Parts: sequence; C-alpha cells; structure tokens
Amino acid sequence: MSQLADEKLLIFKSSPSDSRKRRWWLSKAGFARHDEMMALALTAET
Repeated sequence: MSQLADEKLLIFKSSPSDSRKRRWWLSKAGFARHDEMMALALTAET
C-alpha cells in the first residue's frame, strides 16, 4: 500500500488516537488506473 501511496494512487488519513491505524482511499489517479484496468479486464473476458 505504501508503494501505491508513493505513486499517488492511494491516499490515507491516520487515526488521531493511534498513528498505526490508517484509513485508505483511491486518489483521482487511483480511480483512473482502476478504470483502465477494468476496461482491460472486461476486454479480456470477451
């Protein structure tokens, strides 16, 4: 997950009470990559 964050595909927010806990989301670039991968996967299915 850290590698994806380094590539700006994921973003996270640390817990204020426990810095070991993080909530992760896809960034705009992450959603774009997801869409690209889904299009390729759907093409491969047909």
